[in-house]
Amino acid sequence: MSEEPQARPDPKYFDLGHQGDFDRTQIAMMLKMTPTERLRHHEPWREFVEECLRRAKLRRTSARRSG
Repeated sequence: MSEEPQARPDPKYFDLGHQGDFDRTQIAMMLKMTPTERLRHHEPWREFVEECLRRAKLRRTSARRSG
């Protein structure tokens, strides 16, 4: 049983989502970035998660005090 080669996506279209086991578009984009650019790209997500965790901790603390 022979495997058919995967067709390459048309480069004139930007792949907004991946199809298959991994996202080639995102990997290519990340490899083009410098380490500093990658850090700046992901920093807002880190800050968002920290804020969510801080708020969850406040809710747990206030629930224990009132309950």
